[in-house]
Amino acid sequence: MPAMQHELIRLSLEMLLPGVRDVGRIHERDLLALFAKEPGKQIDLPHGFRAVRRGDGIFLTVMRSKDGAAASGKNGRGRAEGDSVLKETEEEAALPPGGSAVWGTYRFFAEMEHSVPPDFPEKRYTKTIDYDKIISTLVIRKRRKGDFLTVRSDGARKSLSDFFTDAKVPREERDQIPVVADGSEIVWVVGMRLGYRYRISGDTHRALTLTAERTEAELPSDFCPGSLSSFVNGEKGEDYGHK
Repeated sequence: MPAMQHELIRLSLEMLLPGVRDVGRIHERDLLALFAKEPGKQIDLPHGFRAVRRGDGIFLTVMRSKDGAAASGKNGRGRAEGDSVLKETEEEAALPPGGSAVWGTYRFFAEMEHSVPPDFPEKRYTKTIDYDKIISTLVIRKRRKGDFLTVRSDGARKSLSDFFTDAKVPREERDQIPVVADGSEIVWVVGMRLGYRYRISGDTHRALTLTAERTEAELPSDFCPGSLSSFVNGEKGEDYGHK
């Protein structure tokens, strides 16, 4: 295979699977060959990852055992001991400070900051919030009737339904978008918007950083490292641009 194709695959895997070692040239070759195969074909990668041919691209997913645990090697990023794992009969997963949780194709982390950071990350899948604004236990779930976000400094609210409509999110996709909720108030529409009331301010005394990692990602047929970097690592958020 041309050297450039192998280099693109290598860079893409580094972005999609940071910290995962032992992905060698043989795996790059197999991934390139997988693009030419029919949907449904798959190959296994080190540390519990699997590449599956679907539609116009390839999805990287975490293999799970019968009990729902992610297969993971020493350096893998599968389910860790102590994760709050969403079962099929449950609708939400708790996310306490210092904890982690699995919801759908995401794994979440909540880390207390030792001090309020002067310059906190503003990425699509990492948000730092004012911990003292939380009223109840944070949970990860899908949308519910009555959900709302605070959208301005004057306390103005918008229903989650209206938010999705304004953002032009198709109705059939809305239940697939996780939200971090504090009761009926939405703290974070993951990958989209942080609730204004939970933003860091000059009055913040305790800060909590929330991170969402995808456990399933897609390598489109026309992929390039630049587009994958935005997808996996998270584009710069715009929450603090909303007044």
